[in-house]
Amino acid sequence: LTQFVVGEGYYFGELEKLLALKNLRGSIRIQVTGKLLGDMESSEGYMRSMKHLEVLDIAFSEHGNHEILLEKLEPPSSLKGLILAYYDETNLPRWWGVGIEDNLAVFLPNLVQIDLGLFLNLLRLPSFSKLLYLKSLNLHWMHKLEYIEDSSYNGNSTDVFFPSLEELYIND
Repeated sequence: LTQFVVGEGYYFGELEKLLALKNLRGSIRIQVTGKLLGDMESSEGYMRSMKHLEVLDIAFSEHGNHEILLEKLEPPSSLKGLILAYYDETNLPRWWGVGIEDNLAVFLPNLVQIDLGLFLNLLRLPSFSKLLYLKSLNLHWMHKLEYIEDSSYNGNSTDVFFPSLEELYIND
């Protein structure tokens, strides 16, 4: 299985099918083609048990409730690649660590690739510079973004930002 499609008028219960994929290896693309319906307070962690998942690619095609859905799709900490497109919210879910220093590095310490595009209303991103293995960071079309890195350099020469970064691409 390489693609999981969530269709028009779906309910969160449909996402429970992801729980059966705990042995999924490699990558998965989740295409969200409809608006959220049903119980927004249903369980979370549909993807956390996928310990062998390496790359998570999520693309939205409708407006609305992306933050809630993304919270429920928190990936396993072993994830190496995160691709996200057409995100239509001003904030990211808790596990991204916005406003909490180094939180993304705590939740997803093994990320090697981050590719984020068409974040139509997002205001700030979490700190990516502390991700020790991050080699590729691509940011596309984030017109309302105010902060990319909301941390400050304290003058300590031992602070290493982006220790493994090989590719940085920013396109507005």
